[in-house]
Amino acid sequence: MNENLFASFTTPTMMGLPIVILIIMFPSILFP
Repeated sequence: MNENLFASFTTPTMMGLPIVILIIMFPSILFP
């Protein structure tokens, strides 16, 4: 149960983290 909850929380975080980085980086690339 705890292991399954951890996996279901970690996987979207690992996939969502690059998206968050792109959202943060794009404005500084487009508007230097």
